[in-house]
Amino acid sequence: HELAVKSLPENEQNAVNTFREAVRAGGGEIYVQDQSAYLNRIRENLTQENGGKPLSPEQEAQAKLYADTHAFFDGQIPDANGTTRRVVFLNSDSTGLNHDAGHLFQSLLSPENQAALRESALSSYSPEQLKAFKDEYARRIGEPDYFNRLGDEANNKAADELIAENFGQLFQNKTF
Repeated sequence: HELAVKSLPENEQNAVNTFREAVRAGGGEIYVQDQSAYLNRIRENLTQENGGKPLSPEQEAQAKLYADTHAFFDGQIPDANGTTRRVVFLNSDSTGLNHDAGHLFQSLLSPENQAALRESALSSYSPEQLKAFKDEYARRIGEPDYFNRLGDEANNKAADELIAENFGQLFQNKTF
């Protein structure tokens, strides 16, 4: 992180460090990684989801596609002291910071507050608006059937992305 963040322009360093300090006390962390380390983090994440088995050629292609994104929220990882932290990884710049910081802040809420926030987000959009958002999101990540594969969790995931998008808008970030 230290070398990658130092390579950023000063305003981006300041933004990353401000968000890092804001989330640390609540159990969050934000790391900037160079492109190679970012791709390796994605591979590790997919390997873990794959039960520790080596990635198939399709999964490797998915990792490389996902490595073109600006940031990702990695759920929970242990820090150097063994404490579990919620983490965002940035891909060599701060482009995805505001969006993924939204995911991070949301994840630090209690489960009850997370559910209330999701419900608020979902009730603020018409079914047509929600469908249009899902279609656009799936197109941007290159997975047209993304929400279909999620089944019953599709609306919760859409709400999470709406929350992150709106959080990003607070800081004038256009999209992830």
